[in-house]
Amino acid sequence: PGNEGRGYVLRRILRRAARYGRKLELKKPFLFKLVERLVQEMSNVFPEIKEKQKYVEKIIKAEEESFNKTLDRGIDLFGQIVEDLKKKNEKTIPGKDLFMLYDTYGFPVDLTNVMAKEIGLEIDEKGFEELMNSQKQRGREASKDKFASVNISTESLEGFELMDKKETLFTGYDELKTNSKIIGRKKEGENELIILDKTPFYVEAGGQIDDLGSLIVEDNNYSVIDVTKIDNEIIHIIETGDDSNLKPGTDTLAKVNEKRRWDIMRNHTATHFMHAAMRQVLGTHVHQAGSYVGPDRLRFDFTHFSKVSDSELKDIETLVNEQLRRNIPLQHHRDTPFEEAKKMGALMFFGDKYGDKVNVVQFGDFTMEFCGGTHVHNSSEIGLFKIISESSISSGVRRIEAVTGAGVERYINRQIEQLKNKEEKLAELAEEKRKIEKEISKLKLKGNLGQISSLLDTPVKMGEINIYKSQVNAESVEQLKSFGDELRNKSKNAVGVLFADIEGKVGIVCVVSDNLIKEKNLSAGKIVGELAKLVGGGGGGRPHLATAGGKDVKAIPDALNKVEEIVKKFLT
Repeated sequence: PGNEGRGYVLRRILRRAARYGRKLELKKPFLFKLVERLVQEMSNVFPEIKEKQKYVEKIIKAEEESFNKTLDRGIDLFGQIVEDLKKKNEKTIPGKDLFMLYDTYGFPVDLTNVMAKEIGLEIDEKGFEELMNSQKQRGREASKDKFASVNISTESLEGFELMDKKETLFTGYDELKTNSKIIGRKKEGENELIILDKTPFYVEAGGQIDDLGSLIVEDNNYSVIDVTKIDNEIIHIIETGDDSNLKPGTDTLAKVNEKRRWDIMRNHTATHFMHAAMRQVLGTHVHQAGSYVGPDRLRFDFTHFSKVSDSELKDIETLVNEQLRRNIPLQHHRDTPFEEAKKMGALMFFGDKYGDKVNVVQFGDFTMEFCGGTHVHNSSEIGLFKIISESSISSGVRRIEAVTGAGVERYINRQIEQLKNKEEKLAELAEEKRKIEKEISKLKLKGNLGQISSLLDTPVKMGEINIYKSQVNAESVEQLKSFGDELRNKSKNAVGVLFADIEGKVGIVCVVSDNLIKEKNLSAGKIVGELAKLVGGGGGGRPHLATAGGKDVKAIPDALNKVEEIVKKFLT
């Protein structure tokens, strides 16, 4: 199924059937299931449908799924259009509404016509055709923009000063510099339009873009900013101020931008290799549906019923690179009679237009296609091939973009730069996260220190010694130590013992005032060591502050009750 020719006829039939299915409350794809029955009935006459049964089922199912996404919304819109007509007491659906149903929701106009007739309405098919033609005209005008931007007419040779009307000989297959003669000239705005008897400059065709370069007359170098073709004459568009040397009969050196052309040829030849690889990996149903071949990248549009998976893309890329490394020489069959080219087995497609004579581009036994473009002389001249994206551009048509040679190098460098930027960004985020966590920790600590303030109000007296003991909320041993420091700094003549349940384990900190260390020989390390034994753990530390841990969280209350007993044990 497609948007033109036989493909569009098939799409219209499938979509009309899908809509009838919806009237029968069939909301999931169903037509593809009929293929099996068709194979049973007709494969004896058409054996190829049995060979390609799975593929046909996939194609039809994909088409149903695509249309189902917009079918309900389209039916709703059709209903709104009908209601509006009833209010106006009108019987004809306007062309603009037909066009919206077609362009936005994929409703072929004949399907809308069927739906209209079912309820006694007609359609403005003429209005629809006018809108369709306007859309096509906008597309054609867009292709002329590059010439319109420099005010150049490409309609005819009218106004040219011509000394010869013979067809321009293209030499660009064999050379990038050609000694030529100016045989035609026309001044148009700030540009000169020059015709040569022969030229290496390629005019955009088959997806390959125009060549750029220069014309050299004596010591003057004139930039060729574009080329086009009128009546088989190649027109060189020159950006110039001094045009005194550009006269018919003048000899000139036509010189293509060599680096740019080589990049274009690498990408164009790689397109042929990729096409062949795709037909091996995805299936022979793959058919070129458009392309762009420039110096920076290649773009290839093709018919396929579903997204190309990552593994399929990898297989295509690997196969192409394997073939490029085979060092396959170009076999360029030029001006080959069409029928002879067909017998050679060159890849061509139904519906494409070819002349009586064609060019065939062949690289060994891997790829052979009809093509009028320019190509490298050997597959190894392409270097490396890398797919950079795969996407959908319309129903049943996918797009792959890729780079070759220096383009791969630039792509890799961009990826490395992006990784560096991401690494730097990650480092910045990590530092920011660390600062935020630190600030949050400070805020939490500040909030939790309120526990110490309330604890300082309720000491347990042991003679002149103040005993502070409690189970507190702490997220880590470090935080528990901070609580101990706070307790020690705000108390005098005191022993402080704090317990905490930290992720299911016991944390203990003990602090002792300096005067009790000197006068009473008390040591936080000894006290915490004894307490740790009560909770199934151990620990110790310095006389003024020590920490310990344990396994038995349930034993914390009993350990708290024995703090005074253990402190008393160490008093001298």
